[in-house]
Amino acid sequence: MNDFSRLWKQKRRSFGERKCREKRGWCPEADSNHRHADFQSNVERPESATYGENTVKPSAGYQRLSADLSNSDAVDIGAENWSALAAKAQVVDTAGRLFGTKAARQLWHQLGLPTVGNAPGTPDLRLLQHVATFVEARLVPDSRVGVAARQLHRAYTNWAVETGAPDLTLTRFGLLMQQTGIRRVAGRTVTYEARFK
Repeated sequence: MNDFSRLWKQKRRSFGERKCREKRGWCPEADSNHRHADFQSNVERPESATYGENTVKPSAGYQRLSADLSNSDAVDIGAENWSALAAKAQVVDTAGRLFGTKAARQLWHQLGLPTVGNAPGTPDLRLLQHVATFVEARLVPDSRVGVAARQLHRAYTNWAVETGAPDLTLTRFGLLMQQTGIRRVAGRTVTYEARFK
């Protein structure tokens, strides 16, 4: 056990004893029933190689499962490929922390890493057509007045029932409203600078 670990353990133990003295007036370390007696014992905290101690070997069931997965047709990437992918991903992570998300995404594609998740893009333009029609029919841009996003979404939902337009979630509606030209004002409550006709 290194010096830092020993000091940390002593500090935590003394903190627990002090809290106990405040409540009960005593704190026997030797009492095995006491809650601070086996603070951070080896039973609670597994030994790890980080602190220079022995590591815990994986169970036989885990070894069988990993052997089954390694023989699977779906997982045919070798260990050297995994380590190369991990190294590239670590470089991208560092670039993201230093230069931002946009630079990390560019580097991800330059390194030839596989695509992850859905590609960011504009919402479906067919749905934008319905929201634009709603804005023309029911709203007038006005910077002096603000309409709450939930109230505007409720008005769109009522209008969609009347006209047969598709029903949209509040999130999808908000993403499409950004394309209409009505200014969005962020705050505790999102509002749009518009008024109803």
